[in-house]
Amino acid sequence: MEKSAVMKRVSENIKRRLEDLGWSHADLAAELGQHRSQVSRMLRGENSASVDYVERVAGVLGVDVGVLFAKQATRRRTTAA
Repeated sequence: MEKSAVMKRVSENIKRRLEDLGWSHADLAAELGQHRSQVSRMLRGENSASVDYVERVAGVLGVDVGVLFAKQATRRRTTAA
């Protein structure tokens, strides 16, 4: 099953937040009370995640659920004038 664009974005935002916190998939799984493989499959798009689940993940990561659904701002290159 191919992951939707929204779930790709959510997965990337979760991974980015995990990196910010210095957490692994196993750390997130432990906080959620799940096995690491369940979290890994969700992040790879092998298992779909409900909005309720994403909201629970957001709570564990200490962010508003909207942060996980948000599009990331693109960085513009600046040139010397």
